[in-house]
Amino acid sequence: MWNDNETNTDLIDITHLVGATTSIINNPDLLPATIGIFGNWGSGKSSLMKMVESNFSKDTNVLTVKFNGWLFEGYEDAKTALMTRIVEETVKRRTLCGKAKKIAGRLLKNIDVLKLAKTATAHGLTYLATGGVGNVALALKDFIPTGKELLTGAAKSIEDGKYDEIVESIAKKAEEDAGLKEFYSDFQDLLDETKISKLIVFIDDLDRCSPTTVIETLEAIKLFLFTPNTVFIIGADERLIEYAVKRKYPEIPGEKDVSRDYLEKLIQIPIRIPSLSDVELETYINLLLAQKHIECPEDYERLRLKIIEEKKINLFQKVFCAEKMEELVGKNIPMLKEDLILSAQITPVLSAGLNGNPRQCKRFLNTLLLRMQMALSKGIQIEKRILAKIMLLEYFKPEAFKAIQSKVEHEKGEVKELTSLEKLSSDADIEMPEEFEHWQEDEWLKRWLNIDPSLSKKDLRPYFYFSRDNINIKSRLFGARISIEVQKMINDLLSTSDALLKKVLVDIESISEGDAAIIFTEISGKVVQEEDGVKRSKLMKALIGIAEKRDGLKSELLTFLNTLSGNQMMASIVPITYRCFSNEKDKLKIRKLLENWRDNDQNKRLANAAEKELSKLN
Repeated sequence: MWNDNETNTDLIDITHLVGATTSIINNPDLLPATIGIFGNWGSGKSSLMKMVESNFSKDTNVLTVKFNGWLFEGYEDAKTALMTRIVEETVKRRTLCGKAKKIAGRLLKNIDVLKLAKTATAHGLTYLATGGVGNVALALKDFIPTGKELLTGAAKSIEDGKYDEIVESIAKKAEEDAGLKEFYSDFQDLLDETKISKLIVFIDDLDRCSPTTVIETLEAIKLFLFTPNTVFIIGADERLIEYAVKRKYPEIPGEKDVSRDYLEKLIQIPIRIPSLSDVELETYINLLLAQKHIECPEDYERLRLKIIEEKKINLFQKVFCAEKMEELVGKNIPMLKEDLILSAQITPVLSAGLNGNPRQCKRFLNTLLLRMQMALSKGIQIEKRILAKIMLLEYFKPEAFKAIQSKVEHEKGEVKELTSLEKLSSDADIEMPEEFEHWQEDEWLKRWLNIDPSLSKKDLRPYFYFSRDNINIKSRLFGARISIEVQKMINDLLSTSDALLKKVLVDIESISEGDAAIIFTEISGKVVQEEDGVKRSKLMKALIGIAEKRDGLKSELLTFLNTLSGNQMMASIVPITYRCFSNEKDKLKIRKLLENWRDNDQNKRLANAAEKELSKLN
């Protein structure tokens, strides 16, 4: 298995982005600067930043500082945490003379004043209401000479209950006396005194933080922004940073986007990591697989560098595959060749489903190897290619996966329907099993069925046995590979707000197939669990709305709806379902479902609603 940490080893060919970032840092005419390393979750932002950092690791005149706002969230004010981190790293890694010590002391003192101001703002009402005026004054008097007088002189206002005014005046006075201008000047002097020619601050995982933490971190950066020879490099999903800024600076009607202006002024140079293409993703997966089969690190490094060089010549072609393995590796490694064949078969599906995301692909492979190891530990022989094929279905078509799983359990391992299903791609006129008729119109499923090896006439019980962790591993797997954007969409849908549903149905068109499947799975699971009829109805509307926006999920929706009993269905859902499948090619899919609902004798309202929609099909 492969670890999920950032790395200095470039497997996704981002050397050109590392070079571009380094060249900006080395150009004095462009400094001071803030560089945004933008990309989706798992795209390689942290690794790119680590590679850039390593380029300066041997330069003693350059100070590099790493800051992760997520680690401080909930424990400390992000603004002062970043300021403290920068000053403390300067002090730790330089021998300070007398003047430098005094400057560093003043800087840390000013940061402490800001911390106290933050505390006064957050807890001032409690202190004042409980008679703690003297304690606050005592805490502030060493930093703010007028702090005691400010509070004592406000006694009458306190008695009148004007707590908000007092707290606001404490915070305002504290921030003024902190002397942010002096902080800026002192910090510049500290860099001069410590002979630091360049300061590079790497800020990672900012998009994991709350909007408040994002804004506090950006405001801290502004304090250093005009200090000569400083560079801030922010790794984040650009969309989530924009969201945080919009929360702080809402759009003004009739004006251009204020948040966009704010972001562009703060992050002058954006560098975006694109999603990997099919060819790039296959090369990445093949390099991961080669790590497991090439024992000598030096041999593997030579292979990696050879492939990176080959890509410069053949940018859009496969440079590492089963056919070229022996030529590139220098010897025949049968197990590696077998894995490269597997990679060629599953990569097109993985690429489309996971939107070319390296981390999600790595986690797919890790889960595959984990299940292979489980089988080995039990002494059960399973084929890696069959397991990988079944896992693709589990990842991207969870309802179809459940349907096959049910057949495996009831038919002692061999799914007879797969014999007909696997002929779909070559014989359009094949007579389909009734419950799988809707698979005929699903291009993803047809492509999946065509992947080698065939699953028909195979005992699939061992493979689904190790998918019994589906409920447990799936939640961990989805939780691990889920992006913050997708988690927010799920939360918005679970809120059952009509306004948020409308927004999600716009956003869902732009996410990957895999992320859409995650959302569908989460919401369908909540539909089954929800006991409140009104909430269940809203969740059902959300589920149908998702399938309407994503054609690839329509077969999933039909499979799911067929699993629900009449008592779990609401009559109000019938016309919405009909609209989802109202175009000509979908009418055959919906007819069977409506007929089943019409014949339902447990729910008369459902039966009547289905009869009404069926009349439109005749």
